[in-house]
Amino acid sequence: MLESWRERLHIAVGASALSLVLAQGWHRPSVKVLACQAWDAHSRASAALPKVLNALLDEPGLRPGPVRLLLSDALVRTWLVEPPRNATRVQDCEAAAAMRFQAIFD
Repeated sequence: MLESWRERLHIAVGASALSLVLAQGWHRPSVKVLACQAWDAHSRASAALPKVLNALLDEPGLRPGPVRLLLSDALVRTWLVEPPRNATRVQDCEAAAAMRFQAIFD
């Protein structure tokens, strides 16, 4: 499928969908969505992502090769932890990260 070094395959991960995208060109690439699968990034089902990813990559005509993984800003900010304003030690930041982890993963 990838005919030259100017074609790149991306898997775009958003909060509500995964998309398989082909970018062609170098300076201003043209982008073509090859496949799209809906999913819920905030669901607690741990097996949801591999199933959706396998369904996405079952696109006919795909050959093995390098793929870039793109995460949406909204999804990345889910795991972002800001340090407390009154943090004076590393332990304060670690405690804030532990509380954020507990809030996300219960």
